[in-house]
Amino acid sequence: MKKILSILVLGLMVSLSDTCHAVEKNTAQTIEQKDVIKLIKELYKVKPESFEAGEFDGQGYSMKKQGEMLARFFYKQSIKKRKDDITKKDNGYEVPFRYPQIPEPGDVLEVNSSGSLPHIKILTPEIDNDRAKAVVKINDNSLCHYFLKKLPEGWRIYKIRSFSYPPNNLYFLSHEDHMEEYPSGNQFWNDKIDMNLSEW
Repeated sequence: MKKILSILVLGLMVSLSDTCHAVEKNTAQTIEQKDVIKLIKELYKVKPESFEAGEFDGQGYSMKKQGEMLARFFYKQSIKKRKDDITKKDNGYEVPFRYPQIPEPGDVLEVNSSGSLPHIKILTPEIDNDRAKAVVKINDNSLCHYFLKKLPEGWRIYKIRSFSYPPNNLYFLSHEDHMEEYPSGNQFWNDKIDMNLSEW
């Protein structure tokens, strides 16, 4: 009886060991997930002077350099020119809110000069063929959802949804100040029209 009990206990231990190993393997990141994480990390390394204000090497605003920099991270069709002043030719590009609680370029520059910017945590991205979604949690309790597409030149962001105060359910506050359903699961992956929507 003792022998049978010992064999059963040993079998259970081996089974538990295999299960733990399988969970460990399942949580390991794929090459695609690592590439998406790398891109998002690089995006947050760009200084506010360059990203938000379009200044490079201590020089004044350069639309060309800002465009080149944005193209490293974003799907070209998503990059929009500002429409603040229609009399100016070079009035810059719209840039997404990397830090939703400090969306104004001047505010981001001020925070950066007075200390460090908020810390970020990138959750493991969801990948489905040539599309990905990555969630960035920021330590000021804001949140960014990045939607990406795999192109010949690599992963590129085509849309961002930013939340200063993230909702507790699948809804978000739209630009028209009313609540709309937030896409998730298959609705996100199958919605090809989504490629034309830019919310930053």
